[in-house]
Amino acid sequence: MNSKSFFSVLMIGGVLVWGLQTFAGGKYKLAYKFDKGEQLRYKIETSMENVQERMGQEIQVNVDGESVLLLEGEGKDKDGNVKFLFSVESVKSRIQSPMGDTTVVNPEELIGKRRRMVLSEMGKKIKIEDVDTLKLTGLAAQVGGQQNALQFPMLSRDAVGVGSSWTAADVDSQVNQGMKIYIRPTTTYKVDAELDTLGYKCLRIQYKGSVKMDGEGQQMGMKIVLDGEGENEGVMYFAPREGRLVYVDSNSDIEMNIALTGQMTMTMPSTISTRAKMVLLK
Repeated sequence: MNSKSFFSVLMIGGVLVWGLQTFAGGKYKLAYKFDKGEQLRYKIETSMENVQERMGQEIQVNVDGESVLLLEGEGKDKDGNVKFLFSVESVKSRIQSPMGDTTVVNPEELIGKRRRMVLSEMGKKIKIEDVDTLKLTGLAAQVGGQQNALQFPMLSRDAVGVGSSWTAADVDSQVNQGMKIYIRPTTTYKVDAELDTLGYKCLRIQYKGSVKMDGEGQQMGMKIVLDGEGENEGVMYFAPREGRLVYVDSNSDIEMNIALTGQMTMTMPSTISTRAKMVLLK
């Protein structure tokens, strides 16, 4: 298995949308909201450094990506969850590895292909499904991971104001190139300010926590099992009146082991550091 194949497995760990307001006693009731027909565009920037030990050698892969995602609101389902379509309008990704440098720009099989996400008002991902046929191979499949960079920090069930804090634990799953990965973060959030940002009245919410992940799958005739743990932290700006994420900046550091069986048997420790920014465009 070459470096690019291993990168496609690790990118998922990677590198990883909201509203409705009521106001009572200086606090806001938060909930994500996507009105039917509403269109939002987000610019997402990601940077990942993956250092992997393989047969006594250290291999490093760096990935820098920039994309614009279009989100189209579909209102609520019968259970009160919000629905929206999302697609990549533009993407550029640079991959640096021992195999050389590669830049991928707007792969035709990815651009404009729609997926649907169903999200609870608090931010739990209920379901993601394809709307358009999406068949990604090679480097396009790796760049397709930009869709997974949509971040939805968990909101509090109680009304919050400056000084409020809450802790949330959830399980997210991602599927990519024959691998299914489970990500289990436990995160503490704290509102530390109320301010104007990009034309919105926002709550600034700092967050920090731990994350565990595990997964397995098949690639190139081999069974792959991975597990890891680490820390994540970040800050988000949330507009409670509109129920809208305005900005989020996150960092994570994961220590991971990847075990292969089949054509070859080996275990590869890896360290993955990821930074992702997501900002609402006018």
